[in-house]
Amino acid sequence: MAKEKFDVSFFDLTSKKVSNQPSHKVVTNNLKGIGKFFKGLPSDAVLVAEHTGVYGDTLLKCCMDCNVKIAFVGGYVIHRYRATPDRAKTDVLDCALLRDFGERYPDKLKYKTFPEEALYELRQLARHREMLVEQRKQLITADRSEDCRPIRSLAVKRSMDRIKEMLDTEIAETEKEMLKVINGHESIHHNYELVKSVDGVGLITAVELLVKTENFTKITTARQYAA
Repeated sequence: MAKEKFDVSFFDLTSKKVSNQPSHKVVTNNLKGIGKFFKGLPSDAVLVAEHTGVYGDTLLKCCMDCNVKIAFVGGYVIHRYRATPDRAKTDVLDCALLRDFGERYPDKLKYKTFPEEALYELRQLARHREMLVEQRKQLITADRSEDCRPIRSLAVKRSMDRIKEMLDTEIAETEKEMLKVINGHESIHHNYELVKSVDGVGLITAVELLVKTENFTKITTARQYAA
């Protein structure tokens, strides 16, 4: 999986030529490309994809809409499965390895569904806030470093203050949007209130729990979450 495209390894059962070698194709990673790819899929096809975060979200959403099974496999699993870890790494070989893993170990595949809209929105808001907080932290660190100068530029100081004020406002607005999403969804709001009832747990920790566990449906035990 990549931002612009993904590679596919498969055995072409419709070909008149009998071959024990897999076929390979490259699919554009957008709605049009995936739609065209799905037209050639057998009705009982199962997709096994590399877990690459947001790059696989469009494919996952299309799979759910078209009732196609898909399992995402982490790089650590594939690294352990690979017989020769030091072999050359190419997209063609990697997708063939994923196909082989799925064929050999279908019992190890965990099929994934696209999270409901409210959770997906909450995840994006959480990541956006995380980015804003990191930018504010970098700005504060730079501001403190500037204080060490014998003569400090007042223009730079005023600029930094304006940016910090803007970041503070954006972080606060993002947190308000997070609460809007939570309060607008009964199940998420219920679990949010349960999590918040624990001493020391605030909005950000509660949202991280909800997002990472997909509202306590993906991860259901403390041991799984700790791992």
